[in-house]
Amino acid sequence: MSSLFWASSLLVLILSLIIIEKKQFRAFSENKGKILIADTCPLGNRQYLVVAQYGKEKHLIGVNPNAISHLSKLEDTEFVTVSSPSSQNEDIS
Repeated sequence: MSSLFWASSLLVLILSLIIIEKKQFRAFSENKGKILIADTCPLGNRQYLVVAQYGKEKHLIGVNPNAISHLSKLEDTEFVTVSSPSSQNEDIS
């Protein structure tokens, strides 16, 4: 009878630990991160330029299958709005 009690107690302890661990993992995974991908530009051959934003800071990142490289920190003055090529090809007659 004593061994049944200890086995049941051990089972309850293990299940309690599993439930606690899952709650902690869920709380961690539901945490909204502050790192955002602001923009991407494919360069071909599985190479990309990525603008990653953390808070108000933006960084230019180079990504390829073998490496991820920090290229530069972008300042607010470096952002330029570029219009699409189709809007520049207006028919002037």
